[in-house]
Amino acid sequence: MSAVTQSPLFGIALTVAAYSIGLWVNRRTGLSIANPNLIAIPLIILCLLLTGTPLADYQRGGEVINMLLGPATAALALSIYRQREVLRESFLPVLLGCLAGCCASVGSTLALCKVFGLDETITASLLPKSVTTPIAVELSAQRGGVAAITIVVVIFTGIAGAGQGERSAKASAEVFNRLHPRLIGSSMLTVYPDSRLYQEIQAGSWREAGEVEKYEELKTLVSHLTIPVTFAALGASNAYQFQGELPGDREALLSALDRIIRRESEDRLRSYRTNLPHL
Repeated sequence: MSAVTQSPLFGIALTVAAYSIGLWVNRRTGLSIANPNLIAIPLIILCLLLTGTPLADYQRGGEVINMLLGPATAALALSIYRQREVLRESFLPVLLGCLAGCCASVGSTLALCKVFGLDETITASLLPKSVTTPIAVELSAQRGGVAAITIVVVIFTGIAGAGQGERSAKASAEVFNRLHPRLIGSSMLTVYPDSRLYQEIQAGSWREAGEVEKYEELKTLVSHLTIPVTFAALGASNAYQFQGELPGDREALLSALDRIIRRESEDRLRSYRTNLPHL
């Protein structure tokens, strides 16, 4: 048995198997908290405990997988490069937004660590929670943090997608109420199999909101808009198309959304967009 567990293939195979189980659970339950990584970690720990396999043996294969994190992260630069024109046009807002986000993340984490009296090691492990795993681990190591803790908090921080609709709608309404646009348009997100986002969903990195949940998000958005504005959902990706002038048509729009939420099924709405042709 020891000959098997000491092989790097053991760690690789165990990791792939545990992650595959986590991915299956995520797809079956549809829950954001059922992140494949969060499921795979306790499964691997349980397997090591039941088989009496030393952590050092598992890490022979785990380190091979860890080596791939760096190149995978660097490959994200290709997507950024493809959007260079957008970045060039919005360089200052992007720069200021990233700077504000970094300051808020690091500042709030540092303040909470001080409040709860956490030591320097734990603080160093928590500070880089809002960046991708390879970078977070390196930053944590440079400050004397614990890599295992950093990886877990990065995973928890990165859980998003479904279940965030109401909060997202309220935040969007707050921004719109300050910007006073003349028109707000809404189109349903349609994820096609040949898209990068579809690959992220298949990998368990992100979960798309449900069809009914998207209409609930629209309802929250309409109910929290306090400015005079034309609201329209006329895109082909919308199974139901409607528009109105706020605040005058608010009740009519909310009633229409209520009827959709109460009467329509998830499968029927999904079927409409699944069969939607695209370029």
